[in-house]
Amino acid sequence: AYAASSALLGTLLRALSAAAEETPKRAETARRIWTGLMRHVLEPDVTDSAVFRDHYCGGRTLAALIPNGAPQNRYLYREIRAKPIAWWQPLAWRSEIEAWLEPAAGKAECVDQLLSFLGVLAAEDQVRTGLPWVARLALADTARVARGTYLLPQWLIDTRSAAVDAGLETLWQEVVDALVVEGVGRLAPYSE
Repeated sequence: AYAASSALLGTLLRALSAAAEETPKRAETARRIWTGLMRHVLEPDVTDSAVFRDHYCGGRTLAALIPNGAPQNRYLYREIRAKPIAWWQPLAWRSEIEAWLEPAAGKAECVDQLLSFLGVLAAEDQVRTGLPWVARLALADTARVARGTYLLPQWLIDTRSAAVDAGLETLWQEVVDALVVEGVGRLAPYSE
């Protein structure tokens, strides 16, 4: 029923992710069900529906399939005082992320969501696993991503040495150069 409404589906996904942050038991439950939920929502009959094409909510809903920590201002107040649990597992969910990349390609909100999702990993793992994903998303519509991303320029700057160490400097440079061409001035000093 939620799959028919972009706004409802996005709200549900963000609320489930936020609830999972609260206790170890909820985190374990979310870990157990999330990839199945992703596979279900990414089935052709759902992705071909209007749910992700909704002008206002579609991209945000698609991004919500990749869990992240709930912002402090998302809900009226936090119900827990402990540090939120980062319950998602980027390295274990590769096949689901790969399936998500196709409909998410070129959407800035999806790039930023993926970067936050990867933030639980060490820089080396973020680059080794995440840079190819980020490149697929960003290079699919660099102009759109350049206009809408908040996190990508700083992430690229922060991961430069890890990209060199991982042998991914060429891919890193390709993303940086494409964004500079589209007007991301912060990256100009790193462009070739």
